[in-house]
Amino acid sequence: MIGPITDFPYLLSQVSDHMSADRTLPGLNGVYFEACGAYLYAVATDRYTLAVARRRLDKRPSRPWAVLVGEQELKPLRAFAGFNRHTPLMLTHRHGDDGPVLTVRAGAQSLEVPGAAFELPGLWARGEWRTLLAEHIHNAPDLRQEIALNPTLLARWGRSGGADRNTPITAWTNGPGKPLVIACGTDFLGLHMPVRVSADAPQRADIVAGWGDLAPALCAA
Repeated sequence: MIGPITDFPYLLSQVSDHMSADRTLPGLNGVYFEACGAYLYAVATDRYTLAVARRRLDKRPSRPWAVLVGEQELKPLRAFAGFNRHTPLMLTHRHGDDGPVLTVRAGAQSLEVPGAAFELPGLWARGEWRTLLAEHIHNAPDLRQEIALNPTLLARWGRSGGADRNTPITAWTNGPGKPLVIACGTDFLGLHMPVRVSADAPQRADIVAGWGDLAPALCAA
């Protein structure tokens, strides 16, 4: 048993917007939980953005474990966590007859959540999400050229702060073709992939020139 997690609803909200809605990608259609060392990690991605939230554990796992909870199974988990939002949650992982099972306890109440029983993609099974994050967060900021970002995907980062919506976001990138690193507080990291733009899309020079009317002298005239 691991825990306690005092803000599980916010942990879910921080990453849930980033999981894939594509039913043909079941390995990404959910939230991946990993208990390792001093932390419980919650991770979600649709390959365009990747979000990782972690919580420090007082009671740590005797050995690491991981489980992917699918979108449908997340619904009762979210409801249980919301109903018991004032009670710290404890988590237990076991292998049942039909696959992994995550048991969430709030005082005397408990909920068993089935995990994905299929073979997980390397992103989870081989820990590629860790390698990907480590690679980009250690790259020094270097942006000498503008990057293009999908504005709809940018909205996903609004929940990064969890319970504290006023926690500022820190962002950096290593170049125009590299993902934007998103950090919020000390326990949230994310990656936002840039998008390609067509050759006839306005470039920075075009944009600056097009806003030449901002010059105070022109306004005064």
